[in-house]
Amino acid sequence: DITGDMSLQAWIKLESQPVSDTDAYRVMSKFGTADNSTFIFQFETTLSGTREVFQMHTSSGGTTLSSGTIFQDATGWLPNATFVHLVVVYTASAGTAVVYKNGVSLGTISGLATSLFNGTSPFDVGSSGTGGISITVDGLMDKCAIWSKVLTASEVTDLYNSGDGLPYPLSVAVTTRSKTLNLLGVGQ
Repeated sequence: DITGDMSLQAWIKLESQPVSDTDAYRVMSKFGTADNSTFIFQFETTLSGTREVFQMHTSSGGTTLSSGTIFQDATGWLPNATFVHLVVVYTASAGTAVVYKNGVSLGTISGLATSLFNGTSPFDVGSSGTGGISITVDGLMDKCAIWSKVLTASEVTDLYNSGDGLPYPLSVAVTTRSKTLNLLGVGQ
């Protein structure tokens, strides 16, 4: 029931690419029923030529979508057989979302809804309950998470952890001499 700020995280390891450039893999969504009457949010990715496309859709009333896209020049889309860390950070009051790939900001999506509809749509990971051109992610997803807050760029970098990943609230065990200390990161 998040109706404001939120952050989404997923590690994705694709087994195959979509069949065509018009297909999109839905990473996470709370996006309606068969009659599409309860849109809340959806984060998806696809390929357009040699550019990665990241899209965020939001709805404040449940029936009308506000959408935005980031095009990222690349030699190809998300690679097969390699885990990639994706985070999208939605700031409701600004109607924006920042997309991160492997801890690096790809840019900001503008023009999104400034609140999220509080509907009963299921929370889906890797697919969505609705039809359309989006398809189920063909691959593995790990450490999927959703927070009702705006993660900072530093927190996203810490979650990526140079490709090793850390769970939130970002704690790391460090051994010194014969004692183990828990160092608590941001978010505590």
